[in-house]
Amino acid sequence: MLPNCYLCQVRRDWEATSYDLILKETSYIINAFVGKYFGFLGSPACVVLLDEDIPDAQMLAIAAKNGLPETAFLLKKDVYDNGAPDRPGVLDKFSKRYSLRWFTPDIEMDLCGHATLASAYVVYEILGENEAVFDTCEGVIKVARCSMEGGRGRDIFRAGGGSCPCDFMYILDFPSRPAKAATLPENIYNALSIKPKEVYLSRDYILLYENVEQIRNLKIDRKEFDKINMDPGGVAVTASDIGSGGMSYGRGDCSRGDCRGMAFDFVSRFFTPQATILEDPVTGSAYCTLVPFWEKRLGKSKLHAAQLSERGGELLCELKESRVLIGGYAELSKKK
Repeated sequence: MLPNCYLCQVRRDWEATSYDLILKETSYIINAFVGKYFGFLGSPACVVLLDEDIPDAQMLAIAAKNGLPETAFLLKKDVYDNGAPDRPGVLDKFSKRYSLRWFTPDIEMDLCGHATLASAYVVYEILGENEAVFDTCEGVIKVARCSMEGGRGRDIFRAGGGSCPCDFMYILDFPSRPAKAATLPENIYNALSIKPKEVYLSRDYILLYENVEQIRNLKIDRKEFDKINMDPGGVAVTASDIGSGGMSYGRGDCSRGDCRGMAFDFVSRFFTPQATILEDPVTGSAYCTLVPFWEKRLGKSKLHAAQLSERGGELLCELKESRVLIGGYAELSKKK
């Protein structure tokens, strides 16, 4: 998805510099949407703490150099209002929050779930803030931090203690993006080793399959797949896990708890044509569409989901009117 443009040429120029040496002390790699009770490894994101604005091309170059699914750039900002009514025109500083931007190795994204969760982890756990509020191109995004009970934790708002290294769940407040029935482009259809039974479209294509086994066994003919550009969208394939007997655990071994007999409400995988990384480990933004999609079919607003990439991810979601709450766990991988 990397167009031939001036910005990309500047990015290539930046790649020849030593910018990574400048930023290495303020970057962290966080695994987002790890499985608390499953062996899911989550999706890695690099969170870069900036002291000042840097050029877009430099951010893109840093993301390309990192080679991770997403790199988030955080810049702390003081927010001002117009002060009290008796002091017109006086600007008062009333809170501090962060500007947040997301870059894949190829493009800037309109919204990214796992890098937002990773950013919230850094704000709460590393910077010691008591709230995580981000100014983004999607508007203001808030991320809550909730302690979780030692049980299975299907209710994303249940409080309590725990024994896992990731005892705190981070809950993203994202927009709902319902999908409509659509026709799949020929290149995407031909690239799928297993054909879907229904097709829908929002930002991303949502392909509905019969069962979890089809999701796990699906293969993509990349040569055919890459004939189409969906910047910044992709293709989510999904099926219900209810009644599967727990087929969806993928590489997970339930090493973090007893998950015998458990099944997810739905599972998915996510692919992006013309991207450096074909299959995304965990795609939080896709759940802006997947959650209303499955809420309508299953008749329940709270949904437990898994993404069945090689690394795998666990998400606890809730549809609340025009918003989708997406809960997940995170762990520090390393300081870059």
